[in-house]
Amino acid sequence: MAAFQEQAPTPLQSIATVRKPGAHADLVLFSPDEVIDCADYANPIRPSRGIRSVFVNGELKVEDGRIAAMPNGRVLRA
Repeated sequence: MAAFQEQAPTPLQSIATVRKPGAHADLVLFSPDEVIDCADYANPIRPSRGIRSVFVNGELKVEDGRIAAMPNGRVLRA
């Protein structure tokens, strides 16, 4: 078992292998103990609490639950 653990990548190593200039990266930073789902049937799009930061394409978009920048992206049409 110890030999397998030494060879298996940790979650951080798995992320780091994909991190390179020009690569798209979406990342959500949170603590599982702090996340609270606030949505219900009456308010299905109410945001959750406890999400610290959201990065879209490597750019900070949400910080401490507040939108830090205008959303970016593109519309996909079928």
